[in-house]
Amino acid sequence: MTWHCRIDGRPTGPYSRDDLENLLRSGQIDRRTMVWREGMTPWVALDAVDELKDLLTAAEADAERAPVQEGRLEEPSLLEHDHIATDTSTAGPHPHGGPWSRYLARQLDIMILALLVGIGIELILPKVSMTAYRVLNLLGQSITSLVILAGAFAVNALVLTVFGNSPGKAMFGLRAVPIGGTGRFDLLGNLKRECRVWFYGVAVGIPIIALFTMFRNYREVSAGRSATYDRRFARMEVRPISSARRTVAMVFAVGVLVGSAALAFWELRYEQQVAAPETWTNPISGRSTTIPGGWIVEPLTGDNGFEVLGFSAADSSKMVFLAADDASVDLWTLDQYAQSIERSFAGSVTLSGRWRQVEINGTPMLRKDGQEIPKRWPTTLLLAKFGNRFWRIIVMKPHASDRSDPEKMPLIQALIRTLS
Repeated sequence: MTWHCRIDGRPTGPYSRDDLENLLRSGQIDRRTMVWREGMTPWVALDAVDELKDLLTAAEADAERAPVQEGRLEEPSLLEHDHIATDTSTAGPHPHGGPWSRYLARQLDIMILALLVGIGIELILPKVSMTAYRVLNLLGQSITSLVILAGAFAVNALVLTVFGNSPGKAMFGLRAVPIGGTGRFDLLGNLKRECRVWFYGVAVGIPIIALFTMFRNYREVSAGRSATYDRRFARMEVRPISSARRTVAMVFAVGVLVGSAALAFWELRYEQQVAAPETWTNPISGRSTTIPGGWIVEPLTGDNGFEVLGFSAADSSKMVFLAADDASVDLWTLDQYAQSIERSFAGSVTLSGRWRQVEINGTPMLRKDGQEIPKRWPTTLLLAKFGNRFWRIIVMKPHASDRSDPEKMPLIQALIRTLS
């Protein structure tokens, strides 16, 4: 059984009987200190609790034999708090902090850190391991979201260790400390607590199960008990904050949640639009075709000022470029055009072997493979001739592990249908 005390008007705890005995002997609490435990409705003076009178008698006996100087608990700084009470009058029913304040503080921290982790994955992981980045993309949005969420919890442990608290918790005046101990968690302790919250608080991010675990913790904290992930591990210190500050913190946290939800909705709509096939008209030939889902069309301008039509895969695995050149006096055959293209690409693409004759959708073409020089991306050139117009299709693969054959790509087959 654990107890909570009001020291300097501030609810603290939970404390075991041994903790209370030590507080009495040190003079940090006395018979007039208001105490509370689970099952009690109002706070009462310590000397009115029968089961604690023996501790009081023993402490007062020791005080008569060796008086000690009355002391006070050191008041923790704001940056060392992890759970909130609205004020001292309402702290009794919520000795572990109000459930909604705790929820918003946690969500604010995780939302901010998840954004940073997501940005880090997009910017850093491709440079460290393109294979790992591609595998993560292939696993799908759900798995990627879980990875980002787990990373946010891990980074939160580091933030708590370095700064003593996280921004969201500091705003609400909250802190988690070791149960029965003093000070704050070290890195290992913070990692353990974040793992406990990850499993017992949000059910590793699985939405349906998380609803049950979060509701259970809501009931526990609302009843004045520890959250399931803190039992026998951590106790929650609560520092009262003003109503104005609490309102500002609430509004800010809710605003971040609403903004994050709106961004997620926009991203979902964007992904749905990208994933859906669309009708596209080749501006050079005027012919229309259906572009398969997963491609983003980007009109570009080549170095020579001619229009180049760019297509980027939504997963960044491939890029395709389509361009046309009018036949000239010097270039009347497809073989002549191929040699000219190879010379003009000599500084940017290393091509190997001989030009091969292929047929795609009944269209005869010339093909040659190589590598883009600066980044060594696998590159394929496909050339065709219709009347007095030459066409070139360039396929580049930033993900070298992509083994798809350009001739069999649905996009390439769709583009060829627009050539004339």
